[in-house]
Amino acid sequence: MTFSVFENALNYWFVAVSVLRIVIGIITIILAKRALGKERFENTQIFTSLGLVPGKFFSFVFGFIMLICGVLLIIGLFTQVAALAITILSLALVLLRLTGRVLSKESNLFFVMLATVCFSLIYFGAGAIALDLPL
Repeated sequence: MTFSVFENALNYWFVAVSVLRIVIGIITIILAKRALGKERFENTQIFTSLGLVPGKFFSFVFGFIMLICGVLLIIGLFTQVAALAITILSLALVLLRLTGRVLSKESNLFFVMLATVCFSLIYFGAGAIALDLPL
């Protein structure tokens, strides 16, 4: 005898993982669009202050990696690799913000939640609607 309100919902966990993956992909593309667009000048200055010269190149690489990872998450290809990259970048953004440098307008809590969901994607894989299988 079980006391779960939605006991049959557990049979569809792979659909929930797919929804999380697609939503995180969309969020990541939005962040990449901002990083490659209106926030690029500020990001260039921050990368230069970190000693990553030329800052313009590293700012572009940061935005491009976020964009590629977002697209990969949406189509469900190399999901675990893309989720790992976003997890690392999100935690790096949190650490940068703790040192006083801000690469994005979102709070630390946002990036910790983003890293947590991406970490779960590393563990669970792409879900139902995807082009790849879990590693």
